[in-house]
Amino acid sequence: MKNKNSSRCLAFALSVIPLVLALALHSVPATAEAKAQNAQHKQASAKAKEGSGSSDSNIKKSEAVNSLSMAGKTAPRGRGPGPYACTVNVANHTLLYTKLFVDGNYVGMVGPAGVVWMRTGNGPTTVYGRADFDNGTYNFWGPASFDCEGSFTWNLNP
Repeated sequence: MKNKNSSRCLAFALSVIPLVLALALHSVPATAEAKAQNAQHKQASAKAKEGSGSSDSNIKKSEAVNSLSMAGKTAPRGRGPGPYACTVNVANHTLLYTKLFVDGNYVGMVGPAGVVWMRTGNGPTTVYGRADFDNGTYNFWGPASFDCEGSFTWNLNP
């Protein structure tokens, strides 16, 4: 009788454990990546404004020029991907080549009617765009600041 009850208890426990594990794993995101995938997609649009002159307080580093002394060195831990990455999409609805800056640093260029994306760490983020003209003037978009959680699309309009 004792062996029969022990067998029943063991069978019951083995049938309940998978159910409990499934409920526990379903109710809590398994990783930070799962949290990022569940985050909402945010979107904003910006209209071009005119500017002139060589100084621009929204730009910390305006060029992507490499110093030979940096070749072969590992980058210091900066903002990085954070606990989870945030994708920033830029949709250029103009006919202008536009330089893009994230948190004041040059990250690339989007061509006319083009779309680019980049990854940054989650949290407070600032984006800025600038299209330079051959006469020394420029159009700019932003700066636009947002809390980057999951993904963000920034539309550049004429």
